[in-house]
Amino acid sequence: MSRRWFGPLLVLLLAWLRSAAADDFGVTFQPPPGWSPVEVQDSRGFSPPGEPPGTFMLLIVSHADTLTAQTFRTWYERQLAEIDLQVVERGEIVDASGHGQQILVTTETAQDPQTGRIRVLIYGFSVGNQAALALMMTNSDALTQQHMPTVRAVFDSLAFSAVPPASSEPLPASPDP
Repeated sequence: MSRRWFGPLLVLLLAWLRSAAADDFGVTFQPPPGWSPVEVQDSRGFSPPGEPPGTFMLLIVSHADTLTAQTFRTWYERQLAEIDLQVVERGEIVDASGHGQQILVTTETAQDPQTGRIRVLIYGFSVGNQAALALMMTNSDALTQQHMPTVRAVFDSLAFSAVPPASSEPLPASPDP
């Protein structure tokens, strides 16, 4: 499979992933078995084996971020707004919180001149004042169907390395204009 499209696509995607040193990645997860690591700056990326020619699937886990003076939903919506893809359709944000985590999920359809239609599943999770994203990107419905159980297993394994206690202090008031 040609990986020529990975460069431009990853540059667009990485525009919204903020940098973090490898030592403060802050997110633990079970990597997808049999998937190959993909070089993704400041995040962890994986690609499944046996992708048919002209197709791709990429699973990316971002580093932990600290929520400061904002709610998890506000942080998540800001992450969506900063994704540098030509979004042609955005799904509703679904609150799927449970098991002690706040979880927000949505899908987007983007158009890329080199790879065509791209489906993006954006999974945000938060505990205390930490938040992170995991996303699955593909241009193949067949790959989505084939690998969704593995993607779900990775999402289910996501946790923070060290969860600081939630602050009991109220969020600061915004300054008057």
